[in-house]
Amino acid sequence: MRDNPLKEFLSALTRRLGVTAGLTLMSIPVNAAFDEIGIGELYDIALIVFLCIYWFGLFESLYNSNSSGRTSDVTAKGSGAV
Repeated sequence: MRDNPLKEFLSALTRRLGVTAGLTLMSIPVNAAFDEIGIGELYDIALIVFLCIYWFGLFESLYNSNSSGRTSDVTAKGSGAV
């Protein structure tokens, strides 16, 4: 059971912001190196796709935790009330 859903969400949000910022900063020298080879655009597209999937995971887990939390609360309240 989770202690504080808001704390977990803010922690996941902070992690994703950190990963996004890190990949963006790392993208500048890596992209310059890949441009010499000729695949700089491929790296840019792969990075955008990865970040979209990564951020989608946050919203998907938020949605799943909300929907499962509501059913468990209703079940717990319904079974105890007679």
